[in-house]
Amino acid sequence: SYKIDILGLDNFHKTQGPALIIGNHVLHMDNAIYLKAIPNAIKKRLAIAAGAHMFNNYLRGLFITLIANAFPFATGKIGKSNKKWNLQSSFGNMGNILNKGWSVLIYPEGELTVGGPMKPFLNGTGLMATAINLPVIPMRLDIIKYGSPSIFPIWKRGHVVVSFGQPLMPPWGSDVDHATSVIENSVA
Repeated sequence: SYKIDILGLDNFHKTQGPALIIGNHVLHMDNAIYLKAIPNAIKKRLAIAAGAHMFNNYLRGLFITLIANAFPFATGKIGKSNKKWNLQSSFGNMGNILNKGWSVLIYPEGELTVGGPMKPFLNGTGLMATAINLPVIPMRLDIIKYGSPSIFPIWKRGHVVVSFGQPLMPPWGSDVDHATSVIENSVA
């Protein structure tokens, strides 16, 4: 397990309704860590965008849907079945989730970067922000000490800090690259 220090939790009280919650993706366990850090009121109506390739295996897809309330989102990766997922339908599905009053957690690097450094955010991040025009809550996970083993620490406890930044409020305008840059800088 990981000892979790949480900073900026009050930033969740600065928005009402659904939001995009955007964070870096640096540990195999960061989903569980973020979920532990996010306030319960938000978690009750939170869906997590997971790489669509994770759903190519039925049992794994079922497991992450039930445990983490995940839904498939196209990342451009090809899973074992070599099935490419449709980006347009991913955005449509996410829009439906947000329209129903749910917030969405997404990792805009598009892949896990164990320990970092943070990769550039994919432009879909800015596209989401400009298309849905909702607040974005940036979050960041910093590793102070790795647990052992790092995938699922059971022998040695790790230590992380989860920081929630000031919400980035709409309107976003139409410049997708600028929106992506603003969101990336807020997480960095």
